[in-house]
Amino acid sequence: MFNEKVGELLKVLKECLEMLGEFQGIDIRSYRNDRRVQDIVEREFERAIMACIDIGARLISLYNFPTASSYAEVFEVLNREGVLPRDISDAMADLARFRNVLVHGYFRIDPEIVHSKLQNLDIFRRFARAIVKFMEERCPSES
Repeated sequence: MFNEKVGELLKVLKECLEMLGEFQGIDIRSYRNDRRVQDIVEREFERAIMACIDIGARLISLYNFPTASSYAEVFEVLNREGVLPRDISDAMADLARFRNVLVHGYFRIDPEIVHSKLQNLDIFRRFARAIVKFMEERCPSES
């Protein structure tokens, strides 16, 4: 693949999305009442978001883009550098902030918000496609 580390991270993202996809059909009432499912979903969201952040940080390093001062800013840098369109970078920055709630605000996670985000996994796929497209255009001989 174009960059081994980016490829590994895209694989992690795919695995997380497969796991999250298994729970997409659960209704909010069942989700709210099943602590084990909540734990799995929250952890897989955390892993998926961190994989995206790490992909972004890797691209920033590889291409000497300006340094990001926060996880959310990683996606803003990728937008400014033409890697991600604005709608994807905004959504991913929001997910980076959501990750902070999952990690640091674990005592106040709203199951309704998590369940809502579970219904919108396509943003991760759009992110991955944009990354692959950028890398293929930037380094066609390596892809």
